[in-house]
Amino acid sequence: DGSLLLWANTPEGIEAFRSRDGLVFRHAAGRMPLGAHPTVVRLPSGRLRMYYSTPDALPYEPSRVRSAISRDGLTWFLEDGNRFPDAGFGVMEVVPLDDGTWRLYLNDRPFKGPSRIVSGRSTKGITFHPERGIRLPSPYADPAVARLASGRWLMVLSAIEHRQRLYLAGSADGLRWTIEDPPLLEDQSWSLFDPTL
Repeated sequence: DGSLLLWANTPEGIEAFRSRDGLVFRHAAGRMPLGAHPTVVRLPSGRLRMYYSTPDALPYEPSRVRSAISRDGLTWFLEDGNRFPDAGFGVMEVVPLDDGTWRLYLNDRPFKGPSRIVSGRSTKGITFHPERGIRLPSPYADPAVARLASGRWLMVLSAIEHRQRLYLAGSADGLRWTIEDPPLLEDQSWSLFDPTL
C-alpha cells in the first residue's frame, strides 16, 4: 500500500512500526519472533525473511542467528534451525549477491580477544558458512551494508571505543573493506552505534 515498515528492538522484544510518509511511525500490531536485532530481506518469491538473534546465556549458550518468514511483514512464522551458530553481539546484516547467494555480516565474539566484523555465505539464505578471514578488525562493529548503483559496497559501522563514533567503509567485492577517515559522525556527549542504511 506504499507505506513503510520499521522493525526495531524494544525492551519487550522486536516490534513493528508503520509510516505513510517516512517521517511519523506508529506501532503496528503483529506477531514478531522472540529475539533482537532484526534485519529483513525480500526473497525472489516476494515474501520477507527476518534474521534475528536469540537471547544468550553465556558461557553455556551463545546467541544464535534464527529466521522467520512473512508475507506482510507483520505476521511472522518461525523457520526451524539456526542460520549461524554464534551471533556474536547480535548486530548483523544480510545482503543478496549477484549470483543469487546471500552474505551475512556480523560481529564475532572470539573466546579471547576483541570482537571483529566477519561474514558467512549461504546459497539459499538458510545455512550460512563462515568465510575465511575477517572483513574489518577490532575495534569496528555493528555493520550496516548496502550495494550502490555503481556496483561498489558501502558500510556504515561503529567502533567499540570509549565514546563510539560512526565510520564509513567501501569495498569493490564485499570482502575487502577500506575505512574512510575521519569518522562520518561523532558526538561529544553520546556514543553512536548500531546504524542502519
